[in-house]
Amino acid sequence: MELNLWEKIQLFLGKSSSHSLHDHQILPDVLTILIFAIGVVLLFKKLRLSPVIGYIAAGAIIGPYGLQLAGYNDVTKSLAEFGVVFLLFTIGLELTLERLMQMKKLIFGLGTAQFFVTSIIFGIITYGITNNFMLALVISTSLSLSSTAIVLKVLAETHQANTTAGKSTLSMLLFQDLAVVPLFILIPLLSQGQDFNFFSTMLSIGVKSFLALAVIILFGRYLLSPAFHVIVSSKHDDLFIATSLLIVLSAAWITNHLGLSLALGAFMAGVMIAETEFQHQVKSAIEPFKGLFLGFFFITEVGMQFDLRLIISNFSNIFIMAMALIFIKAIIVIMLCLIFKQKLSTSINTGLLISQAGEFAFVLFEMAKQNSIMDELMFQNLSIVVGLSMALSPLLASMGQKIENKLSVKDHNKNDDPIPFAHNQVIIAGYGRVGRTVSRILDNEGIKYIAIERDTNLVKKFFKKRIPIYYGEITELKFLKSLNPESAAAVILCFNDLKEIEKAAKLMVKHFPNTPLIVRAMDTDHYQELKKIGAKHVIPEMQELSFQISKNILTIMGETEKNADKMIDFYRENELNSYLKSK
Repeated sequence: MELNLWEKIQLFLGKSSSHSLHDHQILPDVLTILIFAIGVVLLFKKLRLSPVIGYIAAGAIIGPYGLQLAGYNDVTKSLAEFGVVFLLFTIGLELTLERLMQMKKLIFGLGTAQFFVTSIIFGIITYGITNNFMLALVISTSLSLSSTAIVLKVLAETHQANTTAGKSTLSMLLFQDLAVVPLFILIPLLSQGQDFNFFSTMLSIGVKSFLALAVIILFGRYLLSPAFHVIVSSKHDDLFIATSLLIVLSAAWITNHLGLSLALGAFMAGVMIAETEFQHQVKSAIEPFKGLFLGFFFITEVGMQFDLRLIISNFSNIFIMAMALIFIKAIIVIMLCLIFKQKLSTSINTGLLISQAGEFAFVLFEMAKQNSIMDELMFQNLSIVVGLSMALSPLLASMGQKIENKLSVKDHNKNDDPIPFAHNQVIIAGYGRVGRTVSRILDNEGIKYIAIERDTNLVKKFFKKRIPIYYGEITELKFLKSLNPESAAAVILCFNDLKEIEKAAKLMVKHFPNTPLIVRAMDTDHYQELKKIGAKHVIPEMQELSFQISKNILTIMGETEKNADKMIDFYRENELNSYLKSK
């Protein structure tokens, strides 16, 4: 019997009486999965491969077709479902209305074309092989999706986020994320076969979705932001995390109670929070839960279903299918990019970047298998094809960049407009007097930025004025990573607390050494401490104030501004050097 959301939570907490007698049998399975999940992440991080592939391999090894070290039970199934819920929630968090509007032409032009053209072509091929419309629909749409996690990571590592290829790729990924939501609703409906009345069913879903969306939006607009301000003012991080979890699970429960998927409610909740000033802080709070539960999903729902002997015996066919998938998908994207008037070199790079399948294919295939649309053998073969294409992504991206560099005459990076609220923006940590001054200058010059501030009153005040300011503790590594500083044009630390500035600078120097870091120093002693940490661009505030006063005096006394600047530069360098020698 299918468990509802409350029963799953009770089961996860060990409070379900019907399963309490078996807790001692279930716990070793969970522990075994956790041990292998930790090992896989460490190993695949060293190999620079996606942990997703590692999770699947771990599940195949410890599962019923492998060493039989862990079993598949109600607890692991519930944990796996929470993984999908949190995944959809974080996708919703990324889809701010402003971001969609800024990129609407690419998202709803190139992104729409990529998804539907690829789905149609794969659908024709699949239907010709299977002669099954429902199966062809599931396979074609699933293979049209790409790996957002892998592609964004590759774009950041290769510094392509702000190129034409990077923006085109991101627009297609964003539309794919939007397309996933109706697919979650559609697949269970397809299993109804002849009993499925399309128009009445879609009308029912539309009404229920509208009701769920109305409840969630009303709650978000009138209660969510004030509630978060109260929670944040309490200065208890555990309350903030608990509130974030409550919102995700409540939204999932609402849609589940209306007969819709858990994931749909989570997605709506993510979109709702994305419009608040707490977007990034919620993302960093939820990220560990998403990673943990998704690990359970890929290990139990995908990996444990693999028969390794069957895969080995059929590997040559699987390899050919993976190469065909990559080739067809790349060709389609290249042709579409050319139609959208992009250069051949950029089109080839974009095609290779987006040519793999993604994590959602595993989720959709598993749903199709549970709803008897896809059989076990096809599930295993297609999942391996998807995993193999993902494993080849870094190699394909490297090839694409090299091809573009050889074919291109101009440097595309210099002329491309930045992607708002995504990549190549300046991150201002601290929105006091200095931070606000810097932001005004950046605004006047048309440079995109986001500001991070931990004073909730400041955040509330300036967020209402449509300033891109968000609440967060940049001295926490988890939160800092959620901002993707490796993709930022620069990070500026300009808050008032000396120790907090040093702590944030240490994190940046250690974990993001390639990102330009500009640090505000209070005085020369503070300057020296920051230099010891490894910060390269340090501005001592008190000294700068005296230098600016001196410059004004010189110009008043008749010195030209050019000569005054030269003199101040000379004294600035010599004063700091003299001070450091005296120490």
